[in-house]
Amino acid sequence: MGERKRMGKTVGLVLLLGVAVFCYEIVMVLVGYTADFLAQVLPKEGIAWSQQYYLWDTVGCAWLLGIYGLWVFCLKEQRRSKEQSGQESQMKKAEGKDVKEPSRWTKQTEDERVKEQPVWKKALEVAVITFGLGGISSLWLNFAEEVLYKVPFIRDSMERFQTVGKEQLGEPYIWVFLSVVLVGPIVEELLFRGIVYQYLAEIREGWFAVIGSGLLFGLWHQEPVQVVYTMIMGVGIAIVYQKTGSLRYVIGLHILNNFLSALPPFLETEAIIKGISLMNYVMILPGVYLLGRFADRRQKPEVSAESRKS
Repeated sequence: MGERKRMGKTVGLVLLLGVAVFCYEIVMVLVGYTADFLAQVLPKEGIAWSQQYYLWDTVGCAWLLGIYGLWVFCLKEQRRSKEQSGQESQMKKAEGKDVKEPSRWTKQTEDERVKEQPVWKKALEVAVITFGLGGISSLWLNFAEEVLYKVPFIRDSMERFQTVGKEQLGEPYIWVFLSVVLVGPIVEELLFRGIVYQYLAEIREGWFAVIGSGLLFGLWHQEPVQVVYTMIMGVGIAIVYQKTGSLRYVIGLHILNNFLSALPPFLETEAIIKGISLMNYVMILPGVYLLGRFADRRQKPEVSAESRKS
């Protein structure tokens, strides 16, 4: 009976994951229909609404920000309830009552994980990891362009990926900034760390949730060339989230990473681009080292003074 209950819970969580992703697709399809409708009813001399990709992507992300934000809030309240029930269970155990052991989910609260060290220090570590992951991404893209370019599907994927980058130049930067740098990363982190990671952790904690959410994050980007480095980045971001327990750090990491790859026009000088590229490569080893430290910091249950004495 217990096995059947666990299987039912797993199936339910997988279905919820599907619903979360389906929400994104539905919103973007509706936004696309709206853009096409405006393109037909408005005067031809006006804005080519259907061609403003980043504007409409921003609109879609704004809707998703509300949907996923509410979803994550509900999950957080659910975790808080579990933590409180876990504390009550421990109190009852101390009174000699036989109570089921609380889930590992409740053994450490978010606040306890975040306040292990000063915010500025953790933010600095996250920045180093961001540059390091950017360096790994650059290595992969250079390898794909220089070595794997003769493979037909890699070449086609690389050309499509480069075309998307050039399309950013055709729209006002404000929409590129909101879509790629600001709102888009927040939505993706709410989805993949705030929702997907949490449901995977309910199925099985530890590396299952980290690698699973990272792989799904990579596949989400669809383009084969992009999938490889976004999978690596997704796993790295999930490690940071597992350690800090806070969405603000991974959102900051994601925003910084996207900003460095979508700079405003006045910053897109050869010197700045080369400086960022150099910083990315220099930070690969420090970034990997910090990720290793984050992954190895296992949280151990507190030991009471009486236990130490014995």
